[in-house]
Amino acid sequence: MSDPSDINKSDDLEFEQRRANSHFAMLEGLIGIYLCYFHEARGHLALFTCPESLKDDVETLRIIQKHPVWWLGAEDFKEEGLNRVDLEFGGKVYAATKFKARSARAKLRAGMTPETEEVFVLIVSVPVGLAKPLGDKLLSVLLEKIRDSLQDKLYILIEKDLACCKPIRTRDDHKVIEDGEEVEEELLNICDISVPVISSELMNALQSDVEKQRNLVYFLLSSMYGVTGPQTRAVPLSGKSAIETRAIEHIPESPVELVSVEFADDKKKLKITVKNNSEKSIENIKISIAHIEEFFETYSWDTIVDIWFPYEELVFQYPRVDNDGEYILNIEDLTEKLLVKKISIKEIK
Repeated sequence: MSDPSDINKSDDLEFEQRRANSHFAMLEGLIGIYLCYFHEARGHLALFTCPESLKDDVETLRIIQKHPVWWLGAEDFKEEGLNRVDLEFGGKVYAATKFKARSARAKLRAGMTPETEEVFVLIVSVPVGLAKPLGDKLLSVLLEKIRDSLQDKLYILIEKDLACCKPIRTRDDHKVIEDGEEVEEELLNICDISVPVISSELMNALQSDVEKQRNLVYFLLSSMYGVTGPQTRAVPLSGKSAIETRAIEHIPESPVELVSVEFADDKKKLKITVKNNSEKSIENIKISIAHIEEFFETYSWDTIVDIWFPYEELVFQYPRVDNDGEYILNIEDLTEKLLVKKISIKEIK
């Protein structure tokens, strides 16, 4: 007959693996989620964090404990008007909101009963460049999901925290801890479905500078919350390359679309707008524009786009080689051509 403690250990191990395998682990260092509460004797305490490692981050927890959200009443937070308080520190913004929920523990302050509601604080941390609108939107989504499904269960996390602090635990304490772990797993599920899944390759591509962080905001919002992505992005072309002599190629219909071609800079340049019409981002795209001379490509300019976001338009300005010639637009990724279009000056006129 198996030892019940072995079963409990197996369940604990499964829960820890569940945390480790969560796609949220990929976002460690980018997004942090904290669920805290106020204990009248022990102060501001973190009950749940995602990723879990944040619960052991002493420096960050000190920031959380001094967050200005604690000095406001839960009744001050409303859907209209003040619904969060932000703290900027160390290159991150900690967006926080406060709410009340059911309680069952004996309070250590005069005038408070076991039924006196607990005060909870939900905090989302993101880099400054992602704070608006990603941090704000994620905070509101998490709050709504937590209140809808766990409003009457959050007190169990507090009872679990108190039980874990006991040097000697009774059978009832172990039961409370198990119940608390179930609530934690439900919170982990909420985090999983609230934060978009992004690949490690995309993370590496988008964290290098402010412009890419701005684009990451739109990628996350468009993939998770249905927010329209950036309308246009101006992309510079490289200097003129060596003259190429290759025949013009044509490919079938593609999700990449040529939106418009028009004159710019007093007709000295062509302003070319292309769009990714697919619902997914496209990576490592080479875009080249060349002048056509006797059915061959010459005076080629090109650029590389690391990430082309869903429904995003890219804008290029290409110097005109002659007054009435033709040009060729070629878009390809690492494996295939996505679009080949001939541009005629006469048609533009």
